[in-house]
Amino acid sequence: MKPLASLKGHKGEVLCVETSPLVPDLAGSGSEVQNSLTQPLPDQGFDHDLSLSHLIQDGSARLWDLKSHKSIRRIGRVFENEAVTALLFHRKDPHILFAAAGESIFGFDLRRPEVLLHEAKFGLGGIAEDEISQMSMSEGGNSLAVVDDSGMLQVSNP
Repeated sequence: MKPLASLKGHKGEVLCVETSPLVPDLAGSGSEVQNSLTQPLPDQGFDHDLSLSHLIQDGSARLWDLKSHKSIRRIGRVFENEAVTALLFHRKDPHILFAAAGESIFGFDLRRPEVLLHEAKFGLGGIAEDEISQMSMSEGGNSLAVVDDSGMLQVSNP
């Protein structure tokens, strides 16, 4: 199989990818949070060492236009330094994207005009016992299944 394109934009390792079932040429991806780089500061005569930390943080979700091969939207900050481990487009509403980070699920309204989204429409905290690894939605869009790293499977109404 020959790749059609390379999509570049995440700074961290990409952990998940999802294509929209309702919007042709729309995909989403989620990434790991990068570790901070620590740089020592010159000796200032203090009793303890000082350092400057640069957090190279991604831990974001991106939406991609598969025709142009470009990132069209970035979703970040809302995940509280957690990796985005799973994405899911709503099966009946093309404007809703679910993103899993840690034990929580966040819902985003993609009709918002901002290119950078920093707020979720809703969040379901503590829905899992461990880091969420996968989400799936029924064809009718009325059931959301979530599995976490402990092996726990939860089914709920979105």
